[in-house]
Amino acid sequence: MRKNRFTLSSFVRHGALIGTLTAATSFPAVAAVDLGNLLSILDSTSDASWAKVSLNLYSDAWPALEDRPLNNTSFANPNGVILPWSSFAWDSNRGELILFGGGHENYAGNEVYLWQGTTQQWTLGSLASQMEQLPTPQGAIFIPVDGAINAPTSIHTYDNNEYLAVADRFLALGGASFNSGAAQQIENPDGTLRSTGPYLWDPGKADGTKVGGTTGSGVNPAVPGGQMWQDRDVRNLFTVTLPGGTLPVSNIDGTTAATVEGGKDVLYFTGGVGGGTDKYLFRYVIADVQDPSQDTVSFIGSWNGGPSAYGAAGIDPASGLYVAMSDNAASPFVIWDTRAAPGVGNTSHGIVLSAAGLTSFDSSLISGIDWDPSTQAFWVWSGGGSVWKLTAPSSGVLTDPWLFIQETDAAALPLDGVPGNASSAGGVRGKWKYIPNLHAFMALEASPAGEVWLYRPEGWINPIPEPETYALMLAGLALVGWIARRRDGT
Repeated sequence: MRKNRFTLSSFVRHGALIGTLTAATSFPAVAAVDLGNLLSILDSTSDASWAKVSLNLYSDAWPALEDRPLNNTSFANPNGVILPWSSFAWDSNRGELILFGGGHENYAGNEVYLWQGTTQQWTLGSLASQMEQLPTPQGAIFIPVDGAINAPTSIHTYDNNEYLAVADRFLALGGASFNSGAAQQIENPDGTLRSTGPYLWDPGKADGTKVGGTTGSGVNPAVPGGQMWQDRDVRNLFTVTLPGGTLPVSNIDGTTAATVEGGKDVLYFTGGVGGGTDKYLFRYVIADVQDPSQDTVSFIGSWNGGPSAYGAAGIDPASGLYVAMSDNAASPFVIWDTRAAPGVGNTSHGIVLSAAGLTSFDSSLISGIDWDPSTQAFWVWSGGGSVWKLTAPSSGVLTDPWLFIQETDAAALPLDGVPGNASSAGGVRGKWKYIPNLHAFMALEASPAGEVWLYRPEGWINPIPEPETYALMLAGLALVGWIARRRDGT
């Protein structure tokens, strides 16, 4: 078993990398939440291997049946939050996994779940709203009894759940809502309906004894409300103007990647346009968490007729490269350059891969992907124990072959030392995230167990050095300072 420890040379290299990245772009500070328990587990794990870190079951956190909406139907099983077309977000401020989902033909509850890194336990972040059925010409839809402005309808989240570091909020961008399969709806004063969202949830208000909306809106109306949700209600901004006219953007089967630019939360996302399934790229900026009127959505790039984004995505904020999975067997990755001039001329294209990785990669699986700044690579997980790494060509020419290699082969690890293959009926999607607090990746397995796994990538460095390394680090800094003074002649 190989462990990585700081040496003077590794410390200098690591510091140089951080300096390079910081100069190129701005990153939010990672809060000093104490995740020493998880770091200790990673520290005793080998490179390119896994560790299961959840200590209880996801089902242990489920609300009682009488606290679930439509509790006398098949739509009252919280299995539907993880199983179908789902994703989670990682709250780096509190060290918590945030899970919200359900949606079309699966689960009606809009409660929020937390997996707390400090305790390694699943818990409930909020109780569900009672749902009200509204008839429409297209069929019945369901919205919370206190109105969609106060809480969302449950949705298939695909890869559309993210944590916003500046706003300190969980974002549910949108998806296929219960039970229409369309965008979330809000009722106008005249009784007509229109699309609404996205929604922000405040993790600072998390309380498993309260409903996420207002008092009286729970399945049990005596339950107090936590007023945890905020409907940005800016769905009208999710449009694109093309030669055929101004068309709505759908987040069904969407992908996202959150970053920070100029001190503001920025979300890049792909969406279908005008009812089409092929994806275009957009940029959503939340300038002020208290003022949705300052939100902006801009069109970044179009689909070029080749492979379409599908499943999940990640972004390298330093280079601006947005890389998404695709559903194309011959070209399983799609890329946009977000720094290029926006518009129809900035088209996506399939990434050309080196031959090595494709021999072991099953592109028919709906994988997850995320960017790791410490290894300067995108890492891919399809469920099970195998993991792949995708690295941009050293030439800097994006159309040159990218290196795609299998870093971990599940067959080389014990069966009880890797996640299972059944991540969900809808694939991994957004259930695979890079965790900046840990310099490692987190994977969420299917319910009802909801196992949480950590993956330690090759070359892992503990972000919190052991006490005996501090003296070495200080000696290294002193040496750097002495060299600088000698060069200055002082």
